[in-house]
Amino acid sequence: MRLYTVHIRRPSRDPDRDVILVREGFSWGAFLFTALWALWRRMWLAAFLIVLGGLVLDSVVELAELDPGSEAVLTLAYQLYIGFAANDWRRRTLARRGFEEIAVVGAADIGDAERRYFDQAAGAGAVPA
Repeated sequence: MRLYTVHIRRPSRDPDRDVILVREGFSWGAFLFTALWALWRRMWLAAFLIVLGGLVLDSVVELAELDPGSEAVLTLAYQLYIGFAANDWRRRTLARRGFEEIAVVGAADIGDAERRYFDQAAGAGAVPA
């Protein structure tokens, strides 16, 4: 079972549309696609910083005249860091955009998590606005 944080925009004109779920833990998309993942998620500053970090890493490798194996290890470490931190960056970005974290839902996948959240919200009377 995976955990998802539920974020809702405050104030919300349409509570059903202004709900975003973010998975806890490692992000394979961010690990594999780094800056493209951030751009897809409309995280402009994160994408810029990821590219800048990559350029700094390339400069360090060049200046230190590291062998290809060491360069591969550093690049892998950088991408692992991005993969582990990405969903936390996404939560912070959502908070800056006016979303509030209101719940944590456990489910097998994001579709089940959405259903579980909306079922709970409907049982409580309505989706919080």
